[in-house]
Amino acid sequence: MDAVFMPDGFKVLRVADMQHTGNGYLQRAHFQIGYKIKELEIGLPYAFVRATAEAKLLDDDTHQLITQQSRDFFVFRKDNNDWKIFRYMFNHVKVK
Repeated sequence: MDAVFMPDGFKVLRVADMQHTGNGYLQRAHFQIGYKIKELEIGLPYAFVRATAEAKLLDDDTHQLITQQSRDFFVFRKDNNDWKIFRYMFNHVKVK
């Protein structure tokens, strides 16, 4: 795979863009995320999960804690006896 597709309004990320990025951003932002599963479908070797997420992080500019909500979709693939994320996408990010 040579690109990660982002929701509307975000640029497409290429693998090269993602290498050596972040530099501890998630730790500095005190990033936390929680999911609520809305629907789960298992059809071996895949599982499909529709969820909503609420993420909290510190805004770089204001240093205030912000909360974002999104709709998320995961595709898991069973690898031996372990479930691993095969594809993931999210959209409709709202700031609370």
